[in-house]
Amino acid sequence: MNIINYTLMLQEIIDRPYFKIYKIKNSRKYVLKLNNPNNILIKSFSYSLPDAITNSQMTNITFEADNIMLIKDHPIFTYISILKLIKSLTRQLIVLTNYNSSFLQYDVDNIIVIDHNEYLYISKEHFVPFDAVSNNITVSLPFKKTTLSSPELKEVQTLPAEVTMKTIYYSLAVLILELLFNVSYVSEDNDNVMDILTPIKETKLYWFILRGIKTNPKERYLLFC
Repeated sequence: MNIINYTLMLQEIIDRPYFKIYKIKNSRKYVLKLNNPNNILIKSFSYSLPDAITNSQMTNITFEADNIMLIKDHPIFTYISILKLIKSLTRQLIVLTNYNSSFLQYDVDNIIVIDHNEYLYISKEHFVPFDAVSNNITVSLPFKKTTLSSPELKEVQTLPAEVTMKTIYYSLAVLILELLFNVSYVSEDNDNVMDILTPIKETKLYWFILRGIKTNPKERYLLFC
């Protein structure tokens, strides 16, 4: 198949500043194209896309799926779908951590959902290395503070600045609260946090969220049994 015919077979379904996703017409195959090569980020896709094929430039990933969408276009989330989200994103973080890398925070514009079962965060802006000894991230580029930013990120006034790599644990916990309970802001200091979590009280998701929204980063843990 020549390059021209191959291009004609690609149907763009997701267009983001750092990546695009195309569907190969009349097949279950998709192509994820990164604007810039990132070997470590691609390695973090390994659990969610175990059979994917990557080109030598580390910019294109071809894989099979029945459905792909951005998380912001996903229908209402349930307890079960949130568990799948946690499983996918924590596995991705574990792979990144093995390479002393992580994310500053999440945003719903760059999380993709594969077959309503797997989730991936694809972000150049928030992809950062951290120091293997201190576990700190040096924030040197401007970033947008959102409801998913950790307390320590919200306190950053000048750059460069150092924050703990556990900043992403807070962001993940708050992301879950937004998706499941439509709550835009919550922390362990909120008087109503226990009321919000009443429907899932004493579940493993309940404890996961409480560990993630700790104001003190030293008390945050990415533990999901």
